[in-house]
Amino acid sequence: MKRICAWCNTEISNTKAEILDYSHGICASCAELLILNFKIPLDVFLHEMNVPVLIVDSKGKIKEANKTAKNFFGEDTFTNIKAGDLLECKNAKLAGGCGNTPNCSGCALRNLIFETYLTGQKLSNMEIQIDRKTEGTYKKLMMNISTEKTGEYVYLIINSLL
Repeated sequence: MKRICAWCNTEISNTKAEILDYSHGICASCAELLILNFKIPLDVFLHEMNVPVLIVDSKGKIKEANKTAKNFFGEDTFTNIKAGDLLECKNAKLAGGCGNTPNCSGCALRNLIFETYLTGQKLSNMEIQIDRKTEGTYKKLMMNISTEKTGEYVYLIINSLL
C-alpha cells in the first residue's frame, strides 16, 4: 500500500497490503506547517488524522484515542486499558494480563512503545505482528506502526494493517 500525504501528495511509505492500494496521511513537513504555523491545537490535529492514534502512558495504558481509532475499533472509551487488550492479544487473556505474562517481554508492540517512552526516539513505519485470540480462534494481525513521544505520553500511530 502506498501512503500519500493528503496535503502535498508526497509518498510517505510504500508497503505490501491486501486491502487498499493507497491510503492518505500527512507527512512531517505538512504536519509541522499545520501545527506550528497555523497554530492548530494538537488535540484538534489528532482528531482530524485519518489513521488511528492511541495516546499511551508510561505504564502502557491507553489514556486517549483519536476519533479514527474510536471509529475503527468500535469503542467509546479506551481509558486505562492496554493496547494488547484493545487488539485482543492472546497473551492479554492470560493470568496477569497484558504486559505481565512471560511472553510479554518479547512483544514487539510493547517494546516499541517503551523504547520510545524511555529514549524519546521516534520510530517510523515499524512492521509488527500481534497474535490475537478472538472468540476462541487464533489469528495473526500484521500492522505498520509509528511511535512518537510528546511530554509524558507516547503517540502510537497505526499506519496500516497489513
